[in-house]
Amino acid sequence: MPALNARPNDNVTSSQSHSDAMKQLTSTSYFSGRYSAIVLSGFFFLNLLMIGPQSAHALSCSPWVAELISLEGEASARKSDDAHWQAIEIDIKFCPGDAIQIAANSRAILRLSDHSLMRLDARTTVTFMPSKEEGGFWMSLLKGIGHFISRVPRELNVRTPVADAKIEGTEFLIRASEDEMFVTVFEGTVLAKNDAGELRLRQGQSAGVQRGRVPVMQAVVRPRDAVQWALYYPPVLQFEAKDFDDLGVSASSRIAKSIASLKQGDRKKALEHLHEISGQIDDTRFLTYRASLRLSLGRVSEALDDLEKALVIKPEDGDVLALKALVAVVQNDQGSAFTYADKAIKAAPNTVGPLMAHSYVLQAGFKLEAAREAVETAVLQSPDSALAWSRLAELRLMFRDLDGALAAAERAVELDPGLSKTQSVLGFAYLIRIEISAAKAVFEKAIGMDQGAPMPRLGLGLALIREGELEAGRREIEIAAMLNPSHALIRSYLGKAYYEEKRDALAVEQYEMARDLDPLDPTPNLYSAILNQTSNKPVDALTDIERSITLNENRVIYRSRLLLDEDLAARSASLGRIYQDLGFQQRALVEGWRSVTLDPGNYSGHRLLADSYASLPRHQIARVSELLQSQLLQPLNMTAIQPQLAETNLAILQGAGPSELSFNEFNPLFVRNNTSVQINGVTGSNDTLGNDLVVSTIQGKTSLSLGQFYYETDGYRENNDLEQNIYNVFGQIAVTPKFNFQVELRRRETDQGDLNLNFNPEDFSQNDRRKTIQDTARLGGHFELGTQSDLILSLIYSDRESEQKLLSLSPLEPDVSERFDSRGYQAEAQYLFRGSRFNLTVGMGTYDIDTESHTVFDWTSVFSISCPSSPPFPPVPCSGNSNFSSRDRTIYVYSDIILLEKLTWTIGITYNDLKEKKLDLEEYNPKVGLRWEVSENVDLRLAYLETIKRALIIEQTIEPTQVSGFNQFFDEENGSQAKRFGIGLDTKISNDLYFSVEHARREVEVPDFIGNSIAFSDRTEDIYQAYLYWKLGLNLGISTRYQFEKVRNENLKGPSKLETTTVPVSLRYFKVGGFFAKFTWTI
Repeated sequence: MPALNARPNDNVTSSQSHSDAMKQLTSTSYFSGRYSAIVLSGFFFLNLLMIGPQSAHALSCSPWVAELISLEGEASARKSDDAHWQAIEIDIKFCPGDAIQIAANSRAILRLSDHSLMRLDARTTVTFMPSKEEGGFWMSLLKGIGHFISRVPRELNVRTPVADAKIEGTEFLIRASEDEMFVTVFEGTVLAKNDAGELRLRQGQSAGVQRGRVPVMQAVVRPRDAVQWALYYPPVLQFEAKDFDDLGVSASSRIAKSIASLKQGDRKKALEHLHEISGQIDDTRFLTYRASLRLSLGRVSEALDDLEKALVIKPEDGDVLALKALVAVVQNDQGSAFTYADKAIKAAPNTVGPLMAHSYVLQAGFKLEAAREAVETAVLQSPDSALAWSRLAELRLMFRDLDGALAAAERAVELDPGLSKTQSVLGFAYLIRIEISAAKAVFEKAIGMDQGAPMPRLGLGLALIREGELEAGRREIEIAAMLNPSHALIRSYLGKAYYEEKRDALAVEQYEMARDLDPLDPTPNLYSAILNQTSNKPVDALTDIERSITLNENRVIYRSRLLLDEDLAARSASLGRIYQDLGFQQRALVEGWRSVTLDPGNYSGHRLLADSYASLPRHQIARVSELLQSQLLQPLNMTAIQPQLAETNLAILQGAGPSELSFNEFNPLFVRNNTSVQINGVTGSNDTLGNDLVVSTIQGKTSLSLGQFYYETDGYRENNDLEQNIYNVFGQIAVTPKFNFQVELRRRETDQGDLNLNFNPEDFSQNDRRKTIQDTARLGGHFELGTQSDLILSLIYSDRESEQKLLSLSPLEPDVSERFDSRGYQAEAQYLFRGSRFNLTVGMGTYDIDTESHTVFDWTSVFSISCPSSPPFPPVPCSGNSNFSSRDRTIYVYSDIILLEKLTWTIGITYNDLKEKKLDLEEYNPKVGLRWEVSENVDLRLAYLETIKRALIIEQTIEPTQVSGFNQFFDEENGSQAKRFGIGLDTKISNDLYFSVEHARREVEVPDFIGNSIAFSDRTEDIYQAYLYWKLGLNLGISTRYQFEKVRNENLKGPSKLETTTVPVSLRYFKVGGFFAKFTWTI
C-alpha cells in the first residue's frame, strides 16, 4: 500500500523542505567524494525519520477506515498526528483521525471499510473520526460536497460544522460550509440533527440547516440536480493546438500546453494552463474548449457560462450548440437536447462535434439506427478522428456487429491510443467476444487513463462477473454509478448485481431510480419483472413486463436495448412463467406470436411460445419445435435444460411436479462462470413418484448441462401404470463470436400399460404392455452471417426400439408380441433475414426413417407349445416380419411484411414430398396471415393455411410453427392433409383486464393404412374460444376460458360427431415469501 507522501503537493511540507535542502547541500562544490556520500546518507536518514513514521503508520494502521480508489486531479492527506498535508495518489488507506482534502477542479472516490462509497467534489475536506461509544462509522465533512452510497446495515454518521446526519443504508448527498448544511436523499432515510432539533428525510426529500437553527425541509423540483457536478459528459469535440494560433503567442502557447496536458489525461492541469492566460479572450473556439474542459471536471455552471458567452459572439456555432445538446441529454432534458442538436447540425452539418452530439441525443431517444448513421457520416467526413471511430465501435456493438465494432475500436486505438474512450469500447468488443482477459486488461488501461470515466468501470465489473467474481464486479459497477449517478442504464445493471446477490431490496431501489432517471428505457422494467416473479409477485411482474413491452415498441423484451453485456441470461429467464403463474397463457401466446413475427431470430420469443404451448392439447409438436428453434438461436448461457422438455407424449398430468415447464425460482440476470444444481420432485396417491435433476455449468466459451428425469405411477385403474426415465447431455460452445455449436444426447426408457382414455371407462385393455427405448443424438449450429441475417443447422439421429405385448385372455388365442425398430435421421437448414419492413425465413429439410417390424405369436396357452408344427397341430402363424420406410423432403419460404404501419402480413409456401408405405404425396401448401393493430390495445388476427403432417423423426422441426398465431402442426397421423381458417381478437380492456376471442376451423383428410391399401377419411374440427383475465389487486389473479369444440369424423374408428364445452374458472392467490394457492372450478 503506498504511503501518504506519494508525490509532492503545491504546499510546502516538512518533507519537501528537507528534500530541497538536501539537493542544495549535495550540489555544493565542497561536498565531494566520500564525505559527500556520508552527508547524502545522513540527509536520507533524517528524511526517513520525518517521513517514515507517517508511511509506516499508514501501512500498519489497523483497522483502516477508508481507501482512495479513484482520483481525478489532485488530493492531499493529513495524518492524525501531523499538521502537514501531503499529496496522495490512489490506493492510499486512511486511519481513524486522518483527513483528506480535494484540490480545485478535482474529484475523488473513497471506499469505506464497510464497502460504502463516498465521492467528494473539489475543495472538499473530510476527517475520519474514531468510533464513538454509540457505535457506527463517523466522519467530519468540514466543507464541500460529498455523495454517499451506503449498502450495509451499519450506521453511517456525517458531522458538519452546523449539524450531524445519521444514515442507515442509503444514498444521499451533503453540502457543507461553516454556516450551513444541505442534504438530499436519493434513497433510504437520513436524520439531520443539531442542538436546535432534528428532521427525518426520506427518498426524494431535501433539507437545509443553518447554524443554530432547526433543520427545515426544502422543496426541490429536481433533487438530482444536486449531483450535476458528479455527472459524466462524454467527449464529443477534439482540439488541436494549431486551431488557436491566431490568438497571439502568449495565449496560443498556453493553450498548446493545455491541450498537451489534456492528451496526457491531466484535465486539471489543462484547465490551469488556461487560467494562466491574462486578460479576457472573446473567441468562440477558446470558450468552447474551456467549456469542454470544465464539463469533463464537473464544473457545469462555469461551462454553461462559457457557452452562453460563445453564443452571444456567434449564435450559430455548431460546436457550441453541440455541447449545449450534450449537457441537455446528460441531464435528461431530451426536449432541449433535440432542439440544440438540430441547430448544431444545421449550423455545421458535416463536422464531427455536432454529429457526435446528435448521436448521443438520438441514442437517448432509442433511435439507434439514426445515431449510427450520424456517426458514420462523422467518420466519412473526418476519417482521422479517433473519437468518431470509438463512438462508431460503441454503436456497432449495440447492433451486434462484432467484426465491425472490433475493427472500428482498433482503428480508434491506432489513431489515438491515449484516449480512454477508445480503450473502453475496445474492451466491450473483447467482452462480447468472450475474450475476458483481454477485456479486463483494456478496461484497466482505460481506467488508468481517465479515473472519471464510468463505462470502463462498468465494463470491468461485467468482465469480473463473467469470470464468476460477482462481489468484485458489483463493486466496480457501484463505482461506475458514483462516477455517473444519473445514468439510468448503469443503475439497472447495479440493480442486476444486487439481485444476483439476493439483495432484492437494494435491487428494487436501483430499478426505481433507473425508471425515474429515464422513464422511456424498458430495461429496469424488464429486470423488475423478473425480480417480482421470483419473489412470488406475478401480478406486479406482469405489470412490469407489459410496461417494458410498451416501451420496446410492443415487442417482448428479453434484454437491455443497449447490449453492453447482451443480458444473455436475462433473455433466458422464462418470462412465460409470469403468465403461467397467473393462468394467463393466452396473453403469453399473444406476446410470443408478436415477438417472433417482428423478429424470427428472437430466441426468447420462441422459448416463450414453447413454454406456453405446454398447456395446450395437441400442441406437442409445436412446443418441442419452438424449443428446438430457441436452443439453436440462443447464445451461450446456463439456463437449465430439463431432460423432458424436448420429449412429446409424456402421458403425465400437466403441472404434476417434474413435468411442470417452468424452471428456476431464481433466474440469473448475468452470464458468469458458475455451476448450478436444480432438483424438482413430486409424490402423490396411486404410488406416484417423480423427480428431475439438472446440473449445469458455464466456463468461458463452453456450457454444459446434465439432466435426469424419472416418473412412475400405478395409475387410477388396472394396467394403467407408467414408468419413465429420461437422461440428457447438452453442450454448447462459442467457437467464434459468430458461430455457436451444440451437441445433445438423450435416452428415453418407458414401460407402460394401457394409458388410453376412452368414453367408456370400462373400455381398456388388461393385458396391453409396452416398452420403448429411444436414443437420440442432435448436432446444431448457429452462424451469424451479419447484423440482419442468421443461418441455423440441425442434424438429428434417432434409434428407437419399442415392444408391445398383448397377453391372451382367451384359451383359444395366442399371446402376441410385436417389436418395432426404427432408425433414421433428420437434417434441416434455415436462413433468417430481418429487415426494417419485412422478415424472410427460408429453409429446407430431409427426413429418412427405416422401420423393421417383427411379430411373434406365442401359442403356449392353446397348445402348450409356443410354436406348434403342422401336422399334428393345425397350421397357425408363429411369426412375421415387415419393413417400411418413411421419407420426406420439405422446402419452405415465409415472409412477414409490414405494408402499412398497423398491418403485418405473413405470406408463405411449403413444398412437401412425403412417401410412407403406400402413401405418396407431393404438394405445395400456401400460408397467409394478417395481424392488424386496430388500436394500441386491440389486435385482430386472420389466417388461412394448408399443411401436411410430416414424418418427423422425433416430432421436432425448425420450420415456423404458427401463422398469425394459428398453429399449423398438430399431433395426428403422418400424411394428414389439412386446411385451417382462423380469426382472433385480442384486447386489453384496461391495465388489469384482458379479453380474447378466437374461432378456428380445420378440414383434415386422414390416411388409414389397411394392409397394402390406403383409405382416406374426412374430419372437420371447429373450436370456439374466449378468454377473460383479471388482475385483482396486488395478490390475486382470476382467469376463465370458454371453449366449445365440435368434431365430425368419418373415420369409423372414432365417434362420428363430438361436441365438448369447457368453462374452467381459476382464482390464484400469491403472497410474498413463497405461499400460493389456486382454486379451479370447471363446468
